[in-house]
Amino acid sequence: MVNTFLKWCIFLVVVFSAAVAEVSFVTRFNIFGAVPNLVFMVFFLALFLSGKNNYQWHFFIAVTAGVFLDVIGSRYFGISSVALLILYGVNLAIWRFFQQTQGQHQIFYFAGLFFGSLLLYDGLLYLASIIFSFSFELGLQTFIGLCYSLIVACAAFFLYQKFLGKDFDKNQLKLF
Repeated sequence: MVNTFLKWCIFLVVVFSAAVAEVSFVTRFNIFGAVPNLVFMVFFLALFLSGKNNYQWHFFIAVTAGVFLDVIGSRYFGISSVALLILYGVNLAIWRFFQQTQGQHQIFYFAGLFFGSLLLYDGLLYLASIIFSFSFELGLQTFIGLCYSLIVACAAFFLYQKFLGKDFDKNQLKLF
């Protein structure tokens, strides 16, 4: 119980830090006005790297990341949470379909799913902008932002696998 509560608190701090970094620090490193979507990246990394049958945790991840995406974005409150829950359902179906393909080349699997998920998220936001009449455009800047986010997310995934992955304990020096 304490371990679960601690994990949820740590996730809140990480998502909050990503949101603050996205609106303050990362804007200095824009490419043609596009910045990586760090909150979505944290959402997807947490979803991808956690167990596939932990539905409470995944619901918490989607709602929390959605709340922070709505806070830093210019849209109605709750739209991102609903979009991320839909995205989680789609990814869950894809994970069940491709369960046996998660092997040695996980980075390609991650990159494809991340890019497709971010593209679907932007598409859902575009549809919501038509229904609820708020400003959201799909264009070159959105595509550049997708590619930029993909590069940063793949780097974060690689660093996680390198330093905190399953093989991390095997590479450590054992004294006893």
